[in-house]
Amino acid sequence: MDHARLEGCWLDGANLSEVKAAETNFTAACFEQARLLESSLQSCKMADLRGAKMSVQHSRLFGCDLSRANLPEAVFYKARVQMCKFIGAVLTDANLSQATMVDCAFLQADLTGARLQGADLSRSQFGRAFLDNCDLREAKLNACDLTRVSFRGARLGGVQWNGADLRGANLSGARGMTPDQFSQIRNDASTTLPNGTSGPYLRNSGAERFR
Repeated sequence: MDHARLEGCWLDGANLSEVKAAETNFTAACFEQARLLESSLQSCKMADLRGAKMSVQHSRLFGCDLSRANLPEAVFYKARVQMCKFIGAVLTDANLSQATMVDCAFLQADLTGARLQGADLSRSQFGRAFLDNCDLREAKLNACDLTRVSFRGARLGGVQWNGADLRGANLSGARGMTPDQFSQIRNDASTTLPNGTSGPYLRNSGAERFR
């Protein structure tokens, strides 16, 4: 499907498994409940796409623009995504478990309730995003921009985030945090700690525990 123009196309429930598309225009297309298993998408325009419950597991996406895409309950299980834009996208209750989504932009995206267990999100940008009540256990967030991100009620046990910037982040009610995890990140007085107090985190303060 290279260089095809499918903007605004209605593809609800379509089976596009193993499809290959490069520089294809899917802008504002409707992919609700569509299946793109093991597909390969490169430099595709997918802004404003509607894809509730869309399945993209085991697929590869490189350099695609999904800004403002509406993807509630979408499935990206074990997908390999690199240098893609999800700016302002809605990924509420999405399944991104075990996915590799590195060098991506999730600025101002809504991932409330998303499942991200074991996902590798290294070097991605999440500024002002919502990750409330997310399951991020064992995820990798190394060198991520997490400034002013909301993690309220998130599960953060085993998260690796060496060099991540959490200035201005809200960790109120977050569970599973340890003092060692705080030694990996950058935080300051604008960071809200799991127990609801303001940062910076001080070792042995107990502020990593939700009360």
